[in-house]
Amino acid sequence: MRHRASRWVALGVAVLAGSLWTTNVTASTTNSTSTTGSQVTQTAAQEYPIGEVEMPYALLYRDGQLDKSYLVPQAPKSLTVAQLADQDYLDQIMAGLPADQAEMFESLQSSLEDFLEDPVVLKPGERIVDFLVSREADNEEMTWTADEFKELMGLQAFQDAWFLSQIAQYQVKGMTEAAHADLVTNYQQNLRPRLSRLWELAQPEGMSEDKFIDAMDMMIMDKQAFDKYTIPGMRDPLMLRYGVTNDSPETLSQWNPARSEKLMLERMEAPMTDYLTKDAAGTYRIDGFVLSMMAGVLGDVDPIIPPDPGEPEPTPEPTPEPTPEPAPEPDPDPNPDPDPDGNGNAGGGDGVAAKGTVVTATRKIGLYRTKNFTTQTRRQWYAKKARPDRPMFVVTGYARTAKGTLRYQVRDVNHQSKTRGLTGYVTAKAAYVTPTYYQGRHAVVTVINPQGANAYRQKNLTQKVRHFRQGQVVKVKRIVHHRLTTRFVLTDGTYLTANKKLVQAGKRQSVQKIRVRRAIYRYQTADFTQRKQRYTAGQTLKVVGWAYSHPTDLTQGSTLRYRVAGGYVTANAQYVQVIK
Repeated sequence: MRHRASRWVALGVAVLAGSLWTTNVTASTTNSTSTTGSQVTQTAAQEYPIGEVEMPYALLYRDGQLDKSYLVPQAPKSLTVAQLADQDYLDQIMAGLPADQAEMFESLQSSLEDFLEDPVVLKPGERIVDFLVSREADNEEMTWTADEFKELMGLQAFQDAWFLSQIAQYQVKGMTEAAHADLVTNYQQNLRPRLSRLWELAQPEGMSEDKFIDAMDMMIMDKQAFDKYTIPGMRDPLMLRYGVTNDSPETLSQWNPARSEKLMLERMEAPMTDYLTKDAAGTYRIDGFVLSMMAGVLGDVDPIIPPDPGEPEPTPEPTPEPTPEPAPEPDPDPNPDPDPDGNGNAGGGDGVAAKGTVVTATRKIGLYRTKNFTTQTRRQWYAKKARPDRPMFVVTGYARTAKGTLRYQVRDVNHQSKTRGLTGYVTAKAAYVTPTYYQGRHAVVTVINPQGANAYRQKNLTQKVRHFRQGQVVKVKRIVHHRLTTRFVLTDGTYLTANKKLVQAGKRQSVQKIRVRRAIYRYQTADFTQRKQRYTAGQTLKVVGWAYSHPTDLTQGSTLRYRVAGGYVTANAQYVQVIK
């Protein structure tokens, strides 16, 4: 597992709204919130095999008890490692979720899949903050010490609780000039003194300390900006992320910034073993707090963390020399022949892609000149893209590092990208690359390609019979192979591609209508070029499809857009609301 610093904290100031807000920060829990198993006891360095991963949640203390507020409430509460490795299964889950939760679930997959890679190895007394930082030892972006990271998470919890409580109190008081004056006084006394340290730790890209604080001053101390931009820009995303969208302003006003910070700091100090629960199979379930690190306290009482009700698990036998590097997947030989079957093919078994097949990158990956991955050998970064726009590579060979780690030798086959034709090596880890084509039958699939997909009379996809639009659900009879790809055979005997970039297993719930929450524009393209029309708050728009920004630029991430009559509009929940 290699968590990226940007996954733990993404801190920035949005210029348009002048708002500061973070994403993918989360909270840890205690044994009192565990549903099964017992706490792990440890006396020596130990390797813990992970068999199950709990979904991320925010840890909230309210009404005298700790609650878990899951980031994707309608998804399973936990997933086994086998389920995490089964992309088809994950696609089926996502297809059954509401659009906003499906997007969140997809964004969380890479964090969940981290546990497919390396085991959890803990030293005696290792805190959760030590664990998180140590797992980033080879990440150039992770520059914090454990204590700095803990402090940053505490500041983040304080800031989130401050915005939730102060905006709510301001609303309860009627959003008057006097109410705003009270809010500004509270800001100057409590939040503003923390901003210099917050900036120092977070280091927002391209923003000096003075500019950072000036932006915060503007968005809070200017009543017009606060009413128009800060309230929807901060409150709505925070309520969604913490799972408190149904709470009234009176309830939200009880958020306690200082006690929220204290809870976060205490949880970061807790032993990492508090977040592991042993199951009957001898593997461990890792707690969802490890993937979220979000915590909050409502009220003026410190949380009471009850002791673990279960009996402690006997101390596991220590591993004398644990190593975080996993054994090579297909072959235990530390220096195997990269071409074990003698014909230029790694066999295609044990999850290894066969030579000549196409794989897709599901996360940010690098293309390297050699099998040894360093900054000096890296040719190209490929950003994490939305599913229809993910980069594809043909596997042309194999290589292994001195430690036996398998690499794919590949050629870039992204026809509309400037990177087309580049060759080199990419990781072969299943958490980063997956077969581009489905390998098993599914009862139905949903067309997700913005341009739709065609059914053909021939297996080689010639003699077009009909066209399926994006969002259309198609019944499948069986799956067949064609050379090194696969096709779905439909109920009428025609053939449809099984490319995961064009179709998705299961029935995906598509957005049909949206209501404008704040004024937005319609653009000619998904990259928001050529502004066409302005829509005001309250207008309802029919959604006819969706697309993502920068579809052919594989160096940039993807932002969801809704396709409406005449162009594209934002899908940002701060600006539009999905009508169900």
